[in-house]
Amino acid sequence: MWFHVLPSWAGTYASQSVPYEWIDASKHTKLGPTIGGIYSSKYQFRDTVGCETKLPSIDDTLSDEIPLGFTFTYGGVKFTSVRIMSNGRIQFNNNTTCGFGSPVTQLPYPIASLNYSMRIYGNDLDPSLQSEVTDYKTTCNARDTCYVSFASLGTAPDRSFAVTWSNVPEWTTLSSASGGYNLQLILQENGEFFYHYGSAKRGPASELAQVGWQVDTKDYAVSAIGFPKDFTAFRFYIPGLGGDTPPSRFNGFDSSTAAGAITGVIKTKVAGSAFKLDVIPLDISNKILTQFNGDIVVELVNDEGGSCSKDPIIGASTQVLTFKATDKGRKTVVFTENDAWQNVRLRVKYPTFNPTVIVCSSDNFAIRPASLSGIAKDADWTTAGTTRTLSANTASGTPFHKAGQPFTLLATAYNTASTLTAGYNGSPVASLTSCLLPTSGCTNGVFSAGVFSNSGGTATSNTASYSEVGAITATFS
Repeated sequence: MWFHVLPSWAGTYASQSVPYEWIDASKHTKLGPTIGGIYSSKYQFRDTVGCETKLPSIDDTLSDEIPLGFTFTYGGVKFTSVRIMSNGRIQFNNNTTCGFGSPVTQLPYPIASLNYSMRIYGNDLDPSLQSEVTDYKTTCNARDTCYVSFASLGTAPDRSFAVTWSNVPEWTTLSSASGGYNLQLILQENGEFFYHYGSAKRGPASELAQVGWQVDTKDYAVSAIGFPKDFTAFRFYIPGLGGDTPPSRFNGFDSSTAAGAITGVIKTKVAGSAFKLDVIPLDISNKILTQFNGDIVVELVNDEGGSCSKDPIIGASTQVLTFKATDKGRKTVVFTENDAWQNVRLRVKYPTFNPTVIVCSSDNFAIRPASLSGIAKDADWTTAGTTRTLSANTASGTPFHKAGQPFTLLATAYNTASTLTAGYNGSPVASLTSCLLPTSGCTNGVFSAGVFSNSGGTATSNTASYSEVGAITATFS
């Protein structure tokens, strides 16, 4: 099975899901409206032009320029310091742009005033402390749990700089803040950066906030709108740097496919029965990326429309598949689909966070019913219909139907759990299997199943006929 890669926009940085590893920031240096005390002895948030606040409130504020402790290269430019914005943003190049509110309505990417910045979650976050601001109701009531902090960590050449928003609520009204967000942005000395998302009590504007980065107005990414799933993390890196090659495409096939294969088939599956598929990441030259680490989204789609990216997802088939280096570029995913589908494709998205590769199989496959249950009916002894069930199997049994006259056949599809598969829309083949009556000298007549139409998992023919008298059995397939 082969996948076609859809065109996608690419900037300097690619992203991938990584394991969530929160750094304990309880002892990191806290930023506040003052210097000293429980706050940093050197750096603070400032009530500067454009910040729309008044200390000691630290809603919509920007920090002093803070040393990183190492040189960080961002978009090809080397930086040694950064400013922290209360609304989930950091800014390089001594950028003093402040602004306020959600970036969807205020300073959204791309915008020239925010070149060389990162936005982990650009909501109208407000770390103002309850005891420091009068007549203001906020969930930020203890600075040991609600704060914005920073820290330089590690030793060369593996140093990092961590910025943490711990339980910071969202500005809600002129007199209140609500919710609480846990964010951690980590800069690595090797030029990579990470966004970590802890637990969140979402406020009223949580679905508006941008997540992304911007080097300049032509080199940026809005990776998401809204708070990502709790306890997730994402790595941003330059593809190919340091031997780190991102997948260009993926392939998938039945798990029975030979080891080392880059192509294979997916055979027809049975509704209600679990089946396994193996997925492999490939580079641009179609070589398996045996050291690939990261998450992908895999899902089954109904390809009746013939458009990979727009094909509707089948049931609850969406899964996140995590590759580790120990998988050596081949990972198994298990699906169970309870309904029947005629035209299925496997879709892969990478990365899970703002996917830049969306690929679908060229090998469509079907999910068939596990069984068909057949029954014969009529309206009366000469007319097709569903009033009477033709189930007599003795010479004196009733009801009976006149030889050669049309009657109705119904075939209903079920999965392995004997549940109706409403998606079945096939035309079954009905075959005469035996002549039951008369018990002596029974002669097979001409049996015709007629033409079937299908609705809700049941195929119906009102033109079935049998040329002889007697009782017969038939099977559906």
